[in-house]
Amino acid sequence: MKILIISEPRTGSSNLIKWFKLDDRFTIFRHELNINKINIQKDYKYNTDFLLVLVYYNGKDDLNEYINYFDKIICLYRENNKLQLESYVNSVSTFNWESNYLYKKMFLPKEELFLKNLKKRFKENFLKKYFSISYEELYNDKNVNKLINFIGIESCFLDKFPIGKKYRVDKTDVNLI
Repeated sequence: MKILIISEPRTGSSNLIKWFKLDDRFTIFRHELNINKINIQKDYKYNTDFLLVLVYYNGKDDLNEYINYFDKIICLYRENNKLQLESYVNSVSTFNWESNYLYKKMFLPKEELFLKNLKKRFKENFLKKYFSISYEELYNDKNVNKLINFIGIESCFLDKFPIGKKYRVDKTDVNLI
């Protein structure tokens, strides 16, 4: 089975992929760059039960032809726009996308506008068409079973799902770094 995850930025997709990597039934690809550079062909052979591809939505690429190749489409988004923006601004300004960081309030109007427009296009193009799950559902509400049920698998790694895992550390939590 071929599974595509289309993700907004700062939605927990890196942790999600790390969790799927625990399961040797998955072949996993992450593609942060332009979709046209992805070299997965329709006859691509994988030696596992599942091929999982994560694409970070950039708002520019037409994913329609690419989507048709997959059996299951999952859209990953974030409900809390404020926290998503803060995380995004931090990542853009520090180039730290996948490790702990001490949150410092920053304001980048260009990035805020970009993310707002990206979320709008993502919602219009994907959220009502395909299975969607939010960062909050996965990591705060402990509802990873919704995702597992959609894929149609049983997971022996549910106890290892990074519930509550976040990269952001506030000043009150500074001793956690």
